Amino acid sequence: MIPKDDHVLRIGLLATFKAQKGHADLLKAFAKICDELPVKLILGGDGPLLPDMKKLAGELGISEKVKFTGFIPPDKIFPF
Repeated sequence: MIPKDDHVLRIGLLATFKAQKGHADLLKAFAKICDELPVKLILGGDGPLLPDMKKLAGELGISEKVKFTGFIPPDKIFPF
């Protein structure tokens, strides 16, 4: 569960970490706006590119603003 903060815009994506899902593009775009706006990025899911995306978040200097939740079971998708 992500704590609510009315002063922060949360952007979320729930998808398997595969190249065609565009996680790298999302992280790069997010890096361009996160210093200008009060935002957090929440990425749910698992997959072969998850370690690479965590590394990319670190390289982009946005690790503290990106939360990787891991696998979300079907009964928890709606609250996500």
